Amino acid sequence: MTSDRRNCPICNGKLRVIRNFNLYSECIKCKSLSTKFVYSESEIGDYYSSYVTDEVEEFSPKIRALVSQKILDLSLINSAKSMYDFGYGSGIFLQEASRLGLKCYGYEYSDGLVEKGISLGATIENADQLHSKKSPRVDIFLVIETLEHLVQPRAVMQIAHNRLNEGGILYMTTPNARSFNRRLLRGSWSVFNPPEHITLFSTEGVRVLLQEIGFTQISISTSGFNPHDLIETLRKRSTSSGSDFSYDGTKRTETARSLISLADRNVLLSFTFKLINSLLRFFKIGDSLKIIARKP
Repeated sequence: MTSDRRNCPICNGKLRVIRNFNLYSECIKCKSLSTKFVYSESEIGDYYSSYVTDEVEEFSPKIRALVSQKILDLSLINSAKSMYDFGYGSGIFLQEASRLGLKCYGYEYSDGLVEKGISLGATIENADQLHSKKSPRVDIFLVIETLEHLVQPRAVMQIAHNRLNEGGILYMTTPNARSFNRRLLRGSWSVFNPPEHITLFSTEGVRVLLQEIGFTQISISTSGFNPHDLIETLRKRSTSSGSDFSYDGTKRTETARSLISLADRNVLLSFTFKLINSLLRFFKIGDSLKIIARKP
């Protein structure tokens, strides 16, 4: 880490201190959050290269169906035949896209995930290939739950723009800096866990960034409310120390998957979740930002 951050990495606006919170500062202009300290690419690279990874994760039929439908929905926009997954993680989007017949490419910071991507039938690029003007262009570029991890989000958005065909679709999900959970839990929200999450975007921050890069037809919605953090806080089993909260985020993910599976078997719970999501979308305070943009 280097010195304190002075300007927003998204819009270059001035940052303000958040009272009783020592991890992030808030941009006065776009309302996004960024870590107070600046991490270098090498520090983050070393951090992720130490990740221990297993074989391809097993997902429930419900999760696979949701992923497949999302890929189909994106593919129909421009009759897509190819897809790039930047920061593919578990690999489920690569796996389902390959099954649907799309030519797949991917990139990961973690060396341990390269073999996983190759095993799914995707072409996994190194850093030189990622930036090369000679590398193939694609119809869909995914950045799923990765934007918040990046030291230079603007640079990656430029890569996405460069690698897309004309009319190509950028699809991203990332935590919402202005979500209900963030407001309710404050420093106890598990999304606050540097060095993993460096920048937390607001709707305004995402829109400004994509417009400056050259994307058009930008659509941003919010959805999702994971009760894991709230439950843990109420049970006083949080691992927070003061206002600086950090813990293994896999527990949060497991809770979300369990709830999706449970709702699939319970009509009342399914209706309740749909109602909550509708309210979160309306007030733009869901946990996750879902972004679709187009390269003209």
